[in-house]
Amino acid sequence: VYPPLYFWLMWLLTRVSGLSIWALRVWALVPLVGCMALVGMHLRRIGAAGPIVWGGVFLLPACSTWSWCFVQPRCDPWLVFFAFAGLYVLATAELSRARAVTGGALNAAALFCKQTGLFGLGAVHLHLLFSNRRAGLWAAFAAVGACLVLLGLGLAQFGSQMLHSMLVLTVRREFD
Repeated sequence: VYPPLYFWLMWLLTRVSGLSIWALRVWALVPLVGCMALVGMHLRRIGAAGPIVWGGVFLLPACSTWSWCFVQPRCDPWLVFFAFAGLYVLATAELSRARAVTGGALNAAALFCKQTGLFGLGAVHLHLLFSNRRAGLWAAFAAVGACLVLLGLGLAQFGSQMLHSMLVLTVRREFD
């Protein structure tokens, strides 16, 4: 069972582009392009030379599974995108409260796309708690808060679906 964020994103994006498998395939390229931009920005941040930056940016699609985008759009690229974005925000020498909160919220979004990022992102947050206690607490607070909000939205959606199903069954019984 996948967490709901990926499905909410796809629902929202199909409202913009229309409902078709091709629209989902095109929208699946968004996290790939986002990851390419994050890799490029990170390599520039650490002072890599131009050819290294371009090589890193264009190597990423070769490492990614193209089937995620074109054959069977999946939630995995969104997990990677949100995790990369969170790590990019958290990987600064001077980590402010706003950056810690943003990074924590992005990491929570990654977990609500797919749970397999839990161990890696958990290790990042544990390291942050030990190396920069204040920023680590803010990032953890934001991650837990975002998880609770997303969990509440997911439970509300599940509850409304259950209520709808119960109403449909009740109406069917009345007319049977």
